[in-house]
Amino acid sequence: EAFRKVNSQIENEKKQSYEEALLNYTHLKVKVDEASFLASNPKDFNEPWEFLLEVQAMFKNTRLLNEHRETLYGKLQEAFAKIKEFRERERNEFTSGSLQNQAQLNELLAEAIKSVQESDDFKGLKEKLIHIQAEIRNARLTREVRDELNTRVQDAFTMLHVRQDAVFTAKRQNAENQFQLFESRSKEILKQAKESADYNKVRADIKQIQAEMRDSSMFMEQRESLRNMIQEAFETVNNRQDQERLTFETEAQNNYIRLKKLVDDGLAQANES
Repeated sequence: EAFRKVNSQIENEKKQSYEEALLNYTHLKVKVDEASFLASNPKDFNEPWEFLLEVQAMFKNTRLLNEHRETLYGKLQEAFAKIKEFRERERNEFTSGSLQNQAQLNELLAEAIKSVQESDDFKGLKEKLIHIQAEIRNARLTREVRDELNTRVQDAFTMLHVRQDAVFTAKRQNAENQFQLFESRSKEILKQAKESADYNKVRADIKQIQAEMRDSSMFMEQRESLRNMIQEAFETVNNRQDQERLTFETEAQNNYIRLKKLVDDGLAQANES
């Protein structure tokens, strides 16, 4: 009787264990099927991968029939393999796209750097480099390639600033040299406007220097400084000529009055005699 009870207990335990294993299989199969579906249609890789790891952890300390464990675990490993395959494919596509984008951006950069070395259109060159920066920021590139391209753009900006400073310094020096010459001539014209009686020549000199100043490379503040001096010379020669004309006309009127009186007096004496 005791032996029969032991056998009966063993059979009951086996049955319970079997039923538990079937129940665990049913529950775990749902999870494995879900993991397999996510691995076949991944929108991204991190979330499905984390879910697969969670499902894999469920196998530990879970009672299953051997054939069920092997079936489910095999299907789970296939899901892992799919995600690895998708990830590898995307990595290869990304690398390929990165190389293609790198080639295109290298071409744009080479052209921009050549322009930086030759052109004086600094505003246009700056806008072009800013545009290339945006292209690099938005392009599909590996971190190493992006860093390399950004370094080249920064080098191009540095080159642009150095050339811009050099060109501006040269322009400033050229403008200063021209200013010195025009200032000397303007002072001489102003002196002649105050002293010379040849008003036509003074006016001709004023028109000549005004035309030359318009075509010069001087800066605005330098032009304004000289323009004021030239305007003073112009007004001076006009005022002098007007004053001279007024003096002449006054003297002529006075002479007319004096001579008319003499003539009138002479006629009166002649009539009396």
